Amino acid sequence: MSHEADEAIPPYLIHDALQRVIGSQEFSTSDRKKRFLKYIVQEALAGHADRIKAYTIAVDIFGRDPSFDPAYDPVVRIEAGRLRRCPEHYYLTEGSADQVQITIPKGGYVPQFTLRKATKRSVPKVLLEDERLNAGRMPAIIPVEAVLDQAPVAAPSSSPPLRASFQKRPRFLTRFFFLVAVLMIALLGTALLLQYRPPGNGRAAAEQGPTLMVLPFENDSGDPAQNIYAKGTTEAVIGALILFKNIFVLGADTSFRFPTEMALRDAVPRVDYVLKGSINRVESQIQINVALLRATDHQYLWSGSFRQEFSPGKMIDLQQDIATQVARIVVQPHGIIDKAELRDTAGRPP
Repeated sequence: MSHEADEAIPPYLIHDALQRVIGSQEFSTSDRKKRFLKYIVQEALAGHADRIKAYTIAVDIFGRDPSFDPAYDPVVRIEAGRLRRCPEHYYLTEGSADQVQITIPKGGYVPQFTLRKATKRSVPKVLLEDERLNAGRMPAIIPVEAVLDQAPVAAPSSSPPLRASFQKRPRFLTRFFFLVAVLMIALLGTALLLQYRPPGNGRAAAEQGPTLMVLPFENDSGDPAQNIYAKGTTEAVIGALILFKNIFVLGADTSFRFPTEMALRDAVPRVDYVLKGSINRVESQIQINVALLRATDHQYLWSGSFRQEFSPGKMIDLQQDIATQVARIVVQPHGIIDKAELRDTAGRPP
């Protein structure tokens, strides 16, 4: 049964379940996910489920300004989607024997707590692996009759027993259906491999959409120590852009090997768009400026400026947030590049 901070599940059990989840391997590399899950669970236990919304999460957990608008910044939706997968995987592995399960339903952020019943898995003897598995061999195919011999005997009924119907069917029909099933599975697997096969080279990938080059972000702060942060911001932006399939992004190695547009044009003739940026430190805040240009005529298509509080504990999260916003604005469907492509192709014959 499912509960939202229900009294049927004692709060201390939910607290223990929370500590086991955030202490698991799934959460060992992300303090942000720990804070996110801990916040929504504690608010639900305190009876403040109505406060668990995108705005309060963004302000209290992610440090957003009070002017934060969930309609224009999807950071909470993105992080919630990542967070949902971690408990699901945890309860399939480390937490398979936990008594209380914590889940986050899709479409909201209020957690649910489920009291699980311990079950024992039973395996028929004929399905157990024999000694040949230890030698690296495949197990022998088990006849259908052997599985039926291990099946529990059902109560008498007016219909003939299942095993009798199998015995009446000719053996060659059983083998025929088995071969047909194997063939269908093989064909389906081949189709999936062909569908998701990665492109063989950069040219084939570029033909599927426009090519975007991300130049290394410049350090305008005057502090040489910020060079590493500028490089990390470049890599974060590239990582967010390559998640979109409607554009081909040249990798970080190419970006750092050709830091200027002149060197880039000489080495890579086919580039449709160029994304460049810079970082600057203003007292306790860091400002990141980003601009998108058309490579053919260097016309500015879009520019944006992002300024947030800068602290050592939020350096990585700040990079990821800005990279996500830039990718969403530039390459998402109906984004800047999509609109530019539509304008360029307007009036051309199909």
